[in-house]
Amino acid sequence: MARHLISFFVAVALAVQCGSVLAQLPARPSAAAGAPTEQLAPETNPAVLAALELPRTEPKHYFSAVLSLVDLGRPELAAPILKELVGLNLDQEQEAALVNEFGSRRFLQLARVATLGPAARQFAEACMDAAAARAHDPRRLAKLIDDLNSPSATTRNAARFDLAAAGEPAVVATLEALARETDPQRRSAIAAAVVALDPSAVDPLLGMLSTTDPALRHDVIRILKAMHVTLARPFIAAASSSADAERLLDEAIGRNKRGMRSFATDENDTVALWHWDDDTKKLSSTRYPIDEAQTIWAARLALEYARLRPSDRLAQCQALVLGLEADGLVGGPRSPEMDKLLSAADGDMLNMVLGAAMKHDFPLAATTVAAALGQRGDASTLYAFTPSPAPLADALDYPNRRVRFAALQAIVALDPQVSFPGASRVPEALGYFATGASQRRAVVAMPVADQATTLAGRLSSLGIEADPATRGGQAVAAAGRSADLEMVLVDIDVDRPGIRDVLYALRSEPATGQVPIGLLATKSRLDTAQRLASQHERVVAFPRPQSDAALNELITRIKAVSDREPATPQERAEMAGAALDWLGQLLARDHTFYDLRRQAPVVEAALYLPEFAARSANALALLGTPASQRALVNFASHRSVPIEARRAVARAFAESVERHGILLTSDEILRQYDRYNASAALDADTQAVLGSLLDTLESIRAQADARRVQPAAYRP
Repeated sequence: MARHLISFFVAVALAVQCGSVLAQLPARPSAAAGAPTEQLAPETNPAVLAALELPRTEPKHYFSAVLSLVDLGRPELAAPILKELVGLNLDQEQEAALVNEFGSRRFLQLARVATLGPAARQFAEACMDAAAARAHDPRRLAKLIDDLNSPSATTRNAARFDLAAAGEPAVVATLEALARETDPQRRSAIAAAVVALDPSAVDPLLGMLSTTDPALRHDVIRILKAMHVTLARPFIAAASSSADAERLLDEAIGRNKRGMRSFATDENDTVALWHWDDDTKKLSSTRYPIDEAQTIWAARLALEYARLRPSDRLAQCQALVLGLEADGLVGGPRSPEMDKLLSAADGDMLNMVLGAAMKHDFPLAATTVAAALGQRGDASTLYAFTPSPAPLADALDYPNRRVRFAALQAIVALDPQVSFPGASRVPEALGYFATGASQRRAVVAMPVADQATTLAGRLSSLGIEADPATRGGQAVAAAGRSADLEMVLVDIDVDRPGIRDVLYALRSEPATGQVPIGLLATKSRLDTAQRLASQHERVVAFPRPQSDAALNELITRIKAVSDREPATPQERAEMAGAALDWLGQLLARDHTFYDLRRQAPVVEAALYLPEFAARSANALALLGTPASQRALVNFASHRSVPIEARRAVARAFAESVERHGILLTSDEILRQYDRYNASAALDADTQAVLGSLLDTLESIRAQADARRVQPAAYRP
């Protein structure tokens, strides 16, 4: 029985790793398949005769005969016996039992015998899959974990051995059982078994260090100590109140900051990190790029360091910056530890955290803290660094879109009543975000106009609206105006200014600081382009794309260097809608220290975006400038616009006139009369809208008769 147990679990371990490899194994050279056995010479080999004459009453008898004949070099004689075995239609328990009996190596051997045809490969795969499924069966694993507390030493030892052979599923099940167990004796037995699972239990145990359950954390640290896990040394020292704990944690954080890797990576430079959920008492793992994995691990170290130094504001700041960034990378709700630290932080601490997050390029942390500052409702944080701008105002110039928007949203929520350092950035930010829509956009700069327009057209066919440019300065200006910008394609030979100045300008502006750039070049200039690209972040050097396939490859490479999760068109549209609403709210006030009039062109342009027309009309009505009234009457007079939108804008024009009077020139007023008079042959709805515009103008006619001319054809 013991031999069978050992064979089974060795087989399972190999089955998990090798099951999918069967289809790729080369066939063993053999006699041609299907050779008629009746034409063979009479068998004289006693060993072969014995294998053929072996009684076959159970599946293992058939399989033993097949293997014996294969080993004796007579696979053609094994084929009919294998066919009989397959015809028995074994269930999964019987298939797994065969792997237990003979070992996975023998099934791998069988799958390679070409003479036996595909039937051998299919049978081997089915048996090994059944063995793997049985090894990972949750009910079986639960039984093995329960056997760890059996009064029989033999049963306990067998359970430990079987769990170790079952791999990762057994590790997860055992650790989750440890967390659920409340009986100290049973818990101790499970913990002892976990030590035997080393090294496969190390990474999940490191993930469980995040638990807030003191008893579970004590057990996890005790197990890691017994395993002598180097990465856990700072946590082990901290748990034992060792004098070396702070030094070990500080050194570990320092190594992380210097770029020294804590984990080995796979071929894609990613790492699997484990996470523990105290609520569900479940483990899970996720693969991260190595830089993100390093940040998540550094956050765990920093939190432990902050626990040891609760009065050290720098330690608390470090824990918040790294912890909030790590929470953002992991996703899901914020961790309880970060909630606790965040709620305990005062305004000065939040300012410190926001500044540090932007300085060290942790945008997820910066976004969270900016939002927290807005939720606190304390506008004094905007004046804390006078005469210099506070971090929240500085965030309006940060390259990351979400950070800028969170800062803008926070400032609007704080609603300062007097100007503050950096206040001039608010109107610019409002104008920038108001230009966003659910449209993918790019800027294309090529030295020849035909090249630029052709490439822009090809991008349009892929759903990306592109603005062509032939000068570097044009490209930089166009890129800075669009909140929908997803990429910039610029040729290395562009001039006015040259490519180096263009790259510098794009990387220096908040709106384009993190926008990916495709640096295009001819084959002869590609090496130069690659050297330039290596000097900047998110820049890809690529040959000028001559085919659709090449253009698609370029876009794929650009996506690869974009932000981890760039803003979607829908998210950009939501930001634009919010910015237009905020503009409207600020414009509705009798007095504001923001200079919002320069954003009028942005608001006017939004009129022609269906999802923003109502918001834009409201803002223009409040703006009260000649240009805003001109934009309203022109839109309402435009026959290609849906009639409901034109009616809404006509009402907005009436509101503007009521608030600010008529700001149109005499020529513009006359043009409206002409439009109405020319509408005699148009539909009634159009005539009604044009008539309502003239009704608005006529409503205060008595106040300005001297500068108005009323055509006889119009009768109010």
